[in-house]
Amino acid sequence: MGLDIAFSRIDAVNVGLEIKTVQNGTSDEIHQAKAEEFVDQDYVAWLQEHSVVVKVPEYPYWTDDGGMGDDVIVRANKWGTLYEPLTHWLSENGISWTEF
Repeated sequence: MGLDIAFSRIDAVNVGLEIKTVQNGTSDEIHQAKAEEFVDQDYVAWLQEHSVVVKVPEYPYWTDDGGMGDDVIVRANKWGTLYEPLTHWLSENGISWTEF
C-alpha cells in the first residue's frame, strides 16, 4: 500500500502545477488488446478511457491525479522519486497537504 498526498488544486495551479487529460492507451495498444483472445474486457475499456495527470514543476514526469473537485491526490511514497520534490515544492509555495 502506498502513501497518498492531497493538496489544493486551485492553489497548486496558481503556482505552476500543470494538468492535462490523456488517453490510457494508444490506438496500437487498444487494437492489440482487442485482438487478444483471452484479454480482460475491463482492460480494453480502461485503455479507451482518459485519465487526468499532473506535473509538478520540479519533477520531470506526469503522474495520475486520483483526486476530485478541489483536491489533487497523487501517490507519492516516501521512498519514491516524487515525494521529496512534491513536498518541497508544496512547502516552498505555502501549500498545505495531507498524507494518508
